[in-house]
Amino acid sequence: MLCNSKYFRNNIGILAVLYLAVILAIMFFADIGWANRLWGFMRGVPLYDKFGHFFLVGILALLVDAGLKFRTFRFSGLNYRLGSICVFVFVLLEECSQFFFSTRDCSSGDLLADIAGIFVFAFLLPSLFSTPKQEKQS
Repeated sequence: MLCNSKYFRNNIGILAVLYLAVILAIMFFADIGWANRLWGFMRGVPLYDKFGHFFLVGILALLVDAGLKFRTFRFSGLNYRLGSICVFVFVLLEECSQFFFSTRDCSSGDLLADIAGIFVFAFLLPSLFSTPKQEKQS
């Protein structure tokens, strides 16, 4: 599988940074009011904005987690993935920053779609990046 190739695992961090750059560009265009010009044609698709948040943020969480080799930390007796927490903090701050832009609207629905994407992509799909367990030699 491509995801298990050594080349892919060694370069996943670069892919995560490039993907983040795309998301930052999307945010920039939304902040300056170009959202309707770029993806206004999707207005007819029900919940297109929520699906966009779900997939964009979910894929980002998966890539960042994979780039950090699914590193975890323990807090209050629970294990958390470092990459997923970083992405969550990033989208939370980004969603709150929308209060300061007249072209944006802060939405709890968008944040819920972000959280759902992080959960599905970072917690339910990480098996794509796992390496097969080696059998013990006796």
